[in-house]
Amino acid sequence: MPLYLAECVPAKDRGKGTGIFQWLLTLGIMCCGIGIYYSYRVTHVAQVASPQALLLVKDRAWRRIFWA
Repeated sequence: MPLYLAECVPAKDRGKGTGIFQWLLTLGIMCCGIGIYYSYRVTHVAQVASPQALLLVKDRAWRRIFWA
């Protein structure tokens, strides 16, 4: 993808285009980390809390993952 992007962007903007691509890639990986955090949190709550508390944590987790 970065090579294709570099070929499509004008010569004066190639660095900006590939830099933005790398930044967005890093941002996407960080968002996946947020999802992993919430999945571990739900697993922990499932072991120690009541079903009502688990349902509340699951509801909040998927909403936060979605907005991230």
